[in-house]
Amino acid sequence: MKEKVEALFSDTNVKKYMAFNSAFLLNDYNNDNIGKLEDKYFIMFANGSGMKKAGINDGDTLFVKRIETPKNNTIITVMFEDGTMAVRRYLEIDGNKILRRENGRTPDLINPIFCPFGEVISVHRKIA
Repeated sequence: MKEKVEALFSDTNVKKYMAFNSAFLLNDYNNDNIGKLEDKYFIMFANGSGMKKAGINDGDTLFVKRIETPKNNTIITVMFEDGTMAVRRYLEIDGNKILRRENGRTPDLINPIFCPFGEVISVHRKIA
């Protein structure tokens, strides 16, 4: 189920703060020294079981690097034309752009209209 996202990158939408090892961030940052770290990363919370077979469970925290163009066979966050956001596997097959849920039940979206927001680079889960 997709939900509308309001105040996506606003301080009014903060649910919690997380600390990350600076080496984790700076290793990537040093490879393309343009912009500030806070302009390149954001956190999302998984909602639902659509990506369970990819190891993303309901309630997981997703650390996302902003992108403009997705790479084939990566897990990305997307915004659809109706303003809803989702996490999907991005595939390019026979010239088609495909967004796939990793639950084994939902049909692929072939050549949908979407805006890529970021690539999921790590998943964090609260243990007990």
